[in-house]
Amino acid sequence: MREYIRSMRPETWPLASLATLFSGMIAMNFVFSAENILLLIQPIIMLCIMVLGGINMFNEVYDTKHDKINKPGRPIVSGSLSVNSAKKASLGLFAAALLWALALDTSLFIFTTALVFLGIAYSLPGIRFKDNAITSMLTLGLGYGVLMPLAPWLILPGADLVTGALIVLMSFMWFAGTTNFKDFKDLPGDMAAETHTLVARHGEKFTLKLMALLMVFIPTSMLIAYVAAGLFPIWTVVTIASLMLTLWVITDLYKNYSPARAYRGYGITYLLYPLFFFLLTLGFIGGT
Repeated sequence: MREYIRSMRPETWPLASLATLFSGMIAMNFVFSAENILLLIQPIIMLCIMVLGGINMFNEVYDTKHDKINKPGRPIVSGSLSVNSAKKASLGLFAAALLWALALDTSLFIFTTALVFLGIAYSLPGIRFKDNAITSMLTLGLGYGVLMPLAPWLILPGADLVTGALIVLMSFMWFAGTTNFKDFKDLPGDMAAETHTLVARHGEKFTLKLMALLMVFIPTSMLIAYVAAGLFPIWTVVTIASLMLTLWVITDLYKNYSPARAYRGYGITYLLYPLFFFLLTLGFIGGT
């Protein structure tokens, strides 16, 4: 069991779970009834743990060529978990999550189906969205940035789906950019496997400039426009702090690039993405 859980990469679960939690708190307008809490917890477990864990395990099944270079300690590469067992377990997680979603809400079932499809297509040979920079960014941006944090807005009573959509538009841009952090870290394996990431094709400097545009300048402009148009409370401008921290990380890496700094930047994103949603939540609380 321990190796199955390791293959599901529980270190990635808080990244999605906290963003979905804070997004759901905004969706419920901070009315913490037992019904709302129960509704919010279900998509977090379903999407951010079961489906995401299954996607991580499924990815490991088809990433052994990369992992032998980049991550030799992972269960399948190290031999502590068989390919067949991991594949069956990941498909079992997908099936359980889909059945749960179908029993709960039709729209959530559609979201869950889309997330499972993206997760499979990301790694499956013959499709393998991961091997192309654009499809990789779109897949992870849609999965982490849209489908997970928007899910509570579909099922919580009284949630304004327009507000949720505006939030995840910013979230999508941010997460589409941050996917490149792992490509700096994985560059040796990606080069060996001829994976066409932005870093492998266009180099570190170009990639970092694009990341600054996607992760900082576009979301900041959108946030300011939403506040100016009266769509978000004025207090949500505190969210700019997380975007400025993001810019600092990118700028530091641009000026003093090294694989060690790239790895540090990758780790910092595990704090910055939930921080973005946390500060946005504080802004909505301040504006109510």
